[in-house]
Amino acid sequence: MNHYQKVATVLIRSAGVAAVALGVFGFLYGAALMVRGAHLTPEQADRFGGSVGYVLFGVALYLLGRPLGRLVGRGLD
Repeated sequence: MNHYQKVATVLIRSAGVAAVALGVFGFLYGAALMVRGAHLTPEQADRFGGSVGYVLFGVALYLLGRPLGRLVGRGLD
């Protein structure tokens, strides 16, 4: 791997970690509302369900970071 491929891998994996963090925070917010006894509005319920998608997308992005980094940084030497 060249330098550019390594940088691309770090950036892609960082985006994956950020997506996971966003999903986890959204899930925790929805869970805290439900524990508190508040009823979720339809928008909050959609966001609560969407947080699972963010977590899955972030994990996939992290795991595919190296192949995507190689693809993005190819030919930049």
